[in-house]
Amino acid sequence: MSFVAKVAALKEAYLTQVNRLPQVYLRYFYQIKAEDDLEALLTTRENARSKGLQTRKFKRVNRASSSLPREIRKLSRANVGDKQCMDHVLDLAYGRRGKLRRELLEPYTTDPDKPLPDPIMKGNERSRPPVYTKELLALLTNGISRTTRALNPKTCETPPKMPDRTSTWAMYNAKPNKRREANARRRYFAAECMKTLPPLGLGDRPSLLNLGVLDDVHKLVGTQPPPNLTRRERLALEKEGKEMPKPADRYPSRWMRRRYQELLSRIPIMNESLTVTASPVAISTNDRSASRLGDLDGDALAWYTDQRSK
Repeated sequence: MSFVAKVAALKEAYLTQVNRLPQVYLRYFYQIKAEDDLEALLTTRENARSKGLQTRKFKRVNRASSSLPREIRKLSRANVGDKQCMDHVLDLAYGRRGKLRRELLEPYTTDPDKPLPDPIMKGNERSRPPVYTKELLALLTNGISRTTRALNPKTCETPPKMPDRTSTWAMYNAKPNKRREANARRRYFAAECMKTLPPLGLGDRPSLLNLGVLDDVHKLVGTQPPPNLTRRERLALEKEGKEMPKPADRYPSRWMRRRYQELLSRIPIMNESLTVTASPVAISTNDRSASRLGDLDGDALAWYTDQRSK
């Protein structure tokens, strides 16, 4: 079998699973991803120095532990109802991980209207401290848009892993180690951005939000269905001439609706005033801030006192 025929067989297996996905946007996203993944194989060219490069690359990519066959297996398991694999498929398609996540977060890490800070090391442009835009600070300091605990704004100005100027090394060196300070600030910025969930867009900027992707998810989830009426309640409505509550327009599979509701808890919504909120129909929110706890009323305090006394 020729190299092109092997890639075509791999593409057929990939697209077979993609076409079984339950939603149009998912199929569209993974069709593009399949084209990009397989195009990297087809554009591999043979040369005189490295003969058999295409064959070796195909064998490496086609291994069971490689990313491409692993992605096909996850699609296959997601299509038969594997929760963990379906969450992976949704996270990848909606920018909760992978390349799309980095692309969604990138506009919030730069501010063309804000001047760049001075370099920590004179003459070294790479030593400029990172810029925390207003949008990024709103995401970093809110538990809804974080996979871990929300940050304190002060820690962004002074990262916790800065060089210790009271150490023995610093006491015998009059000049502070500016290279270590620049590296510490850059690494802290990169690490905390990796723990941040970006929104799908903000305002009029070109984004997935303006394309209606988030609205489509809300339509799939639907509003809460009306309560089931008893026979007596239905007869009372008929006598009064009122219409019966119509069933909600939503995705028929309850299991799939739950997956999308959990996905909505990982998609923060930011408005023009930079307020970060979660979707009202989201479940299992990632908000780890103290604001998730309700007010302590008398009943809760009595229960707590009773538990402590046991």
